[in-house]
Amino acid sequence: MSNTQRFVLPLSRNYVSHWGLWEAVREILQNAYDQEVQDSNCTVEFKYDEVEHSLSVSTSGSRLSKSSLVFGNTNKTDERMIGKFGEGYKLALLVLTRLEHTVKIINQDEIWLVAFEHDHDFDSEVLSIYVSRSKLKLTGVLFKIYGVSSEQYASINENIYRIGRLEDQILDDERYKGRIYVGGLFVSFNKEYKKGYNFSPKSVQLDRDRGTLDGFNLSYATSKLWAAESSYRSSELVALLMDEANDVQYVDYHPVADLPKAVYNHYVSIYGEDTIPVTNQKDVEKVIQSGRKWTLVPEIVWTLINKIKNIFILTTGSPIQRLKDFEKGIVLTEEKRLELLDIIRCLEETSGIKAEENKSE
Repeated sequence: MSNTQRFVLPLSRNYVSHWGLWEAVREILQNAYDQEVQDSNCTVEFKYDEVEHSLSVSTSGSRLSKSSLVFGNTNKTDERMIGKFGEGYKLALLVLTRLEHTVKIINQDEIWLVAFEHDHDFDSEVLSIYVSRSKLKLTGVLFKIYGVSSEQYASINENIYRIGRLEDQILDDERYKGRIYVGGLFVSFNKEYKKGYNFSPKSVQLDRDRGTLDGFNLSYATSKLWAAESSYRSSELVALLMDEANDVQYVDYHPVADLPKAVYNHYVSIYGEDTIPVTNQKDVEKVIQSGRKWTLVPEIVWTLINKIKNIFILTTGSPIQRLKDFEKGIVLTEEKRLELLDIIRCLEETSGIKAEENKSE
């Protein structure tokens, strides 16, 4: 039609070839959620039509500008926003078209349609977007994706956490175990984690593919969240610490005043105040020799308890041998060390120990 405009995006069909349906839908949802952050009057609706086999993402009060088709153009400045790269929905259109899903965008009074076409100027197949006037006028933007099965919708829906999207949350439900969300959108799965987590976008940094939240970064973020909630989830926290779970591996990195006390109180409630926590076999043998009760704990638990109550294991053996062990384990000035060694020598001579040792030799 004469009133139809064509916009060419010089994107290869195989660009972001590792993306699938979820990644494409995720980017559209991300843009919608970001608009919701910008405008308190904006509402986002996500639904599935079983008759049409279509997914819909609508955002009230918004509009896509033509300039948004230019890569790098974005007005996303709020730290609560998930996407800041200005590429999301363009790549989503590319992926959906490559997967042979028909995509229609109703952009207030316009209809946007997408197709791969050979372009004469580029002498290559590129993504084309056709924009024409719409008889139906909306007060916002509606993305409709056709050819989505009910099974695909169920899988996508599992990747969206809608409750408290912009808050840091520990997800206790067993179905979320090991699942990591940012801003309510699924990022990764890690079977080593005991709980699921949803982080606000301002708490973590993601790259364009919404990756890099793994390893140290993930454990550090989950540990910070557990440290903040330690005062009223102390029993769960100590259980995770005792289990050496990745969820709390760096919990002692975070300056929460009540954390050591919470760990200590819970430890005492289980093992008693007279049970000494130890972290290695050498200390186990020392405690056994001293006749005290003991329990083996991870080093992080020992460190936190030691901040509340100094953990000290009495040495065993003869008084002279205990003095020798004491001398080896403390820092003294040279004069004080010589004094202590001389006291040990005098005691040995007085007790006849040295003479007995020489006789046996």
